[in-house]
Amino acid sequence: MEAHHVAQSPGMHELYALMNIGIVVLAIFILGRKSVPVLFKTRSQKTKESLVLAREELKKISQEIENARLSLKNIEIEKDALIRNVEEEGKLLARKLIDEAQASAKRIREDSSNAVTAEFAEMRKKYKQELLENVFDKIRSEFSNENSRQKLHEKLIEGFLTKTENSSRGVRV
Repeated sequence: MEAHHVAQSPGMHELYALMNIGIVVLAIFILGRKSVPVLFKTRSQKTKESLVLAREELKKISQEIENARLSLKNIEIEKDALIRNVEEEGKLLARKLIDEAQASAKRIREDSSNAVTAEFAEMRKKYKQELLENVFDKIRSEFSNENSRQKLHEKLIEGFLTKTENSSRGVRV
């Protein structure tokens, strides 16, 4: 088989390629001359609308950021106020606890002083009673014998007579 080959001059191949490209461009131009400007116009309008929406969204986001900053600033102010309030309440509570502790200590001192005084008075009474009992026991033991009783009796009579004589003379002893 022999290939049938048409002799072509140099550049014909390029000429056919250029003609093909021209036909394609012409077909695109004819078919697209009405739709391409509409396409570009539509695309331009959509881009403008998109930019407007993006600008509005940017404003909205900027406003939200500003609101968040203000809110954060208000939170900081509230936090500082709360801290001051807690510190003041803590100082008041500490003062109250100290005052209560001092009052309690004072009551304890007074109660223990009263208890000591009462115990001292009771012990004094007890020792007085014991002392009197011991004195009476001593007196009883001294005057239990007959001779001591007789002497005491004589002394009492003598004292009575002296008092009576002095009172009859008008002298009081």
